[in-house]
Amino acid sequence: MQISLAINYSEMAGWSDWICNFTRRRTLRLAVESPRMPKVIPKPTLILSLILLTTALGCGDAGPPGAMGEEGPQDKPGPKGEPGTANVIYSEWFSLDEASDKRWQETVKPISQGAESELLYQRWVRSRRAEVERLSGGRLGYAHIRTMSDSRYREIFEDIFGKAVGKEAIVLDTRFNNGGNLVEALTILLTGETYARILPRGQKLGVEPVHRWTKPSIVVMNEGNYSDAHCFPAAYTALGIGKMVGMQVPGTCTSVWWETLQDRSLYFGIPMVGYIDNDGDLMENKHLDPDYEIDNDPALEATGKDQQLEKAVEVLLAEIDD
Repeated sequence: MQISLAINYSEMAGWSDWICNFTRRRTLRLAVESPRMPKVIPKPTLILSLILLTTALGCGDAGPPGAMGEEGPQDKPGPKGEPGTANVIYSEWFSLDEASDKRWQETVKPISQGAESELLYQRWVRSRRAEVERLSGGRLGYAHIRTMSDSRYREIFEDIFGKAVGKEAIVLDTRFNNGGNLVEALTILLTGETYARILPRGQKLGVEPVHRWTKPSIVVMNEGNYSDAHCFPAAYTALGIGKMVGMQVPGTCTSVWWETLQDRSLYFGIPMVGYIDNDGDLMENKHLDPDYEIDNDPALEATGKDQQLEKAVEVLLAEIDD
């Protein structure tokens, strides 16, 4: 499906404020009925997105063109030969000659909500990594653990031993992690002890073990952690691996069986396996408090400030400088 948009850029000055207010989530959406669902199931509304970063219209902190990682529907090459529709809006808006009433047509292929969410997530991770880089003066690495699964473990491993391999320590962000089963692998990964240094012909190449992190780390967590994302910080602190920053995590460390009804319109999780911690307590309904409780102020978050991340960097730098 393709949507053709005829945009009169000379009229933007009159209604850009309305666009800024209307696109609070910085997207334009189209509702389309899905024609391929079985008739026995009500047809859901398929939401397609045309991600329009509203910085192009002079409002919000959406970032420059290409901020979606050059994968957004408006970051694709357009018929004018520009890098993409978002770039056209961005560049033409600041060199606009209202007297010319310049018009042209751009064709944009919308994306699904799932694809939109992935782009926005990757953009958020890049911004958090850049913030850690800025706050630490390039000394600390950053990795976000989005779920507890094998594929996400591979992403974490790549971030730690790729982007952050030369850093002095790592900030592990578990916020909004909805769980899985990765706590054992993560605790093993983060508890490496150096037993040899690799010096080919006098060059400092690294240390062994090469597949385990041997430097300091810190965990950032919040109320959005669920299931194994409660088990992991609980194990992290029980083993004395490092400190935790953020907000209290609900006691949801259980194994859940997910079941679906006969018409498949609803599925739900049933906790089936409980875990007992070293204090002899059932971890379900036993919340976990961070070492440093920091509640992000929404007003400051809206400006891009991340108080939890700032505290994590502060604590970790103090540890490695001690």
